Amino acid sequence: MMSVCATIAPLSFQDKLFLEEGEADEPAAGLIPAMDTGLTKSAELWNGRVAMLGLIVLVACSVGSGTPVLNVVDAGLGGLLLKQ
Repeated sequence: MMSVCATIAPLSFQDKLFLEEGEADEPAAGLIPAMDTGLTKSAELWNGRVAMLGLIVLVACSVGSGTPVLNVVDAGLGGLLLKQ
């Protein structure tokens, strides 16, 4: 729902989804971006890609073991999530 609102009525400080007329596009990051530290674009790319990989591994473990995703997360946290 939030992405629909951002598309229909974007705020002035938000990143635009579409380029303005005549605005140049930024170059592609490539498969393996530079490994910069700090608050940089390449660090954010690495952060996002590692987070996506973690979600894929989580779902794969859930499907492979036949248990719900929350139970896999609970097992990874040592039983802190679902106390019974």
